[in-house]
Amino acid sequence: MALGSIFTSSARGSCSRRAIDTAERRFTSNSGNSSAAKGEAEYTEIADYCNEIGIMFLSTPFDFDSIDYLDEFMDVYKISSSDLTNIPFIRKIAEKGKDIIISTGASNLDEIKLAIDTIENANEKYTNGEAGIGIMHCVLSYPTDNSDANLLMIK
Repeated sequence: MALGSIFTSSARGSCSRRAIDTAERRFTSNSGNSSAAKGEAEYTEIADYCNEIGIMFLSTPFDFDSIDYLDEFMDVYKISSSDLTNIPFIRKIAEKGKDIIISTGASNLDEIKLAIDTIENANEKYTNGEAGIGIMHCVLSYPTDNSDANLLMIK
């Protein structure tokens, strides 16, 4: 596998991330329509390889089909900041009952609260402690100037 050396190098850390990031998926994420057949075999291979070398496989789904076919490989879902206001998408992920990491990006506090409320209302595992929600502060400019980091959002 061509990606094998990348993931082997990543094994020095604790996990590896590769986003489903084709143009088709990125531009259809809010519609829920895409062909999940594209990439399924590749992601199966990558997830198997990550398991083989002992690192956690994590992929950010960008469409409804990806939520389902990635489910067997992942213990944690990550919701992209671009989908933080996509309530049906967030609800479908939360229905899986797995830990969730949300990226906040350019979101405001009301949008973040709505996303968390949606998760907690979709599955009781989030309110009874069986599953957790992690909030990841991120900034949409790379590299980020110190003046644009907005670290007070973490407060």
